[in-house]
Amino acid sequence: MVVFLTLIGWLIFEATRPEILPLGSPTPELQYFDGTKFLLLKADSTHNTMVVLFHRECEHCQYQLKQFNSYLNDFGDTKIFLLTTEKKFFENNGLKQWSTLVHAKNIHWGIVNRNEFKKKFGGIIFPSIFLFNRSAKLFDKIRGEVKLQKILKSLRNLGGPEHQISGHN
Repeated sequence: MVVFLTLIGWLIFEATRPEILPLGSPTPELQYFDGTKFLLLKADSTHNTMVVLFHRECEHCQYQLKQFNSYLNDFGDTKIFLLTTEKKFFENNGLKQWSTLVHAKNIHWGIVNRNEFKKKFGGIIFPSIFLFNRSAKLFDKIRGEVKLQKILKSLRNLGGPEHQISGHN
């Protein structure tokens, strides 16, 4: 009975706790390591921004990154942060399977502190995608694997006519 009441209490607490990063929230600042130096992810009013949390061993993440690698041009000028919590990501040839993404100017790879990410973006689910508009406000968030068309549709809704994204309706 005590276990049951504890479980019910925890469920009520979780259900009433405010969401960490609700839609409309400003882009949180987050430090990441790009393999050579520490940088800061922060609000950007010149580009739509997509933040992706992934893990190299996650099958769903591999699918998502493969889609990004194959259809990178469809993202237009969106600034994309591909972030992982794997501390040795850069040491273990972590980038070799995504050659297009590695050489793209709008892609930023990084290692983030797991607890810091969780504190600023919410729970750790692989993959997680956060889309911020040019006003640096959270427009959409996607948890788990999703078809590329859903992401591109959200990006189209962000930018208006001056931000063209091709293909994959």
